[in-house]
Amino acid sequence: MRVVTLTKQSIDGASLLPFKSNKTLLEYDILIWDASYLAEFYTSVQDTGGNRGSPISQDKFEQVIQGIQRRNDEMAHMLDLGKAILIYTPEPVTVYITAGSNAHPIDLLSYFRFVNIQTSSLEGEGINFRGEEPFTTFWEANRKQFTYKAQLNTSIGKPLFYVQGTSIVLGTYLQIANGHVIFIPRFGEKAHTSTDEESFINTAIKLVEELNRSKSTNKIELPSWSESYILPDEHEMQNGLQQLEVELDTLQQRINQLKSWIEDLKRRKLLFVGTGKQLEIEIRNVFQALGFTDLTETEALPNRDDLILPTTCAMRDAFCKNKLPVSPREDEKEEMNLFD
Repeated sequence: MRVVTLTKQSIDGASLLPFKSNKTLLEYDILIWDASYLAEFYTSVQDTGGNRGSPISQDKFEQVIQGIQRRNDEMAHMLDLGKAILIYTPEPVTVYITAGSNAHPIDLLSYFRFVNIQTSSLEGEGINFRGEEPFTTFWEANRKQFTYKAQLNTSIGKPLFYVQGTSIVLGTYLQIANGHVIFIPRFGEKAHTSTDEESFINTAIKLVEELNRSKSTNKIELPSWSESYILPDEHEMQNGLQQLEVELDTLQQRINQLKSWIEDLKRRKLLFVGTGKQLEIEIRNVFQALGFTDLTETEALPNRDDLILPTTCAMRDAFCKNKLPVSPREDEKEEMNLFD
């Protein structure tokens, strides 16, 4: 199996790729990912800016989001192909856009969609393993090298690693699509040798091989002629499953729409924290939502950048009577019956 790492330092036995490299992950069978250094791949600024995170320009932020979307799609594709992703459970990767003095912090991990990554910072070395094979062999081989810098905030998958003597989860296992996602403690923070690195990679390969073997063993294969025999309740259960899948698809569409609305709503914060062109664009969006027509490009005077938003008599009457036009967003909400 071919192993690749998205980590700050290389690991013997695996290829190393920078996160923003154009080289694809899809040529590899196992990905080992350290997301903690995500922002550092795009900026060399070391000042953390207090609790707000690392400062980043709007242009750099857009580059990061584009890179995240590209890698997220590759990681999802890897799982579709039955491959494995091992993730050092990361602390939040927080940045803030330098435009505006009141910029709010943004966790870059929230932009990944192939798996839910919600964590908080927590450092230490005392780890309890509460799992079974094939994870036991992997743990025993690498336990002396593991530390942690974060805990999982949500209950996902099958928890494996805990803060010693507590129920605080540090790592877990999920089967997603045809592949595997394993959140593990951090490897390599303690002093170690190249032999330790090779052992880590080799045991990771064996772990994934055993997970794949277990998955194929548990898969039931029936001869094609058995499809002509319908067992009691089988037809009803199939119909019920199809109905649930339709409902799930509808719910997912609603979830995606709400996420889109929330992102649009967050942009309204630029009205009180934004400056310059960002603020101008958001003001234009607000006026357009109220029914104004932007004629800036067609009627602006030479060497001027005024915002031209003429009103109509009907609009002035509506404002005088406090009857503002309904935005398309409100119509969409009514159609989806989300806010009854």
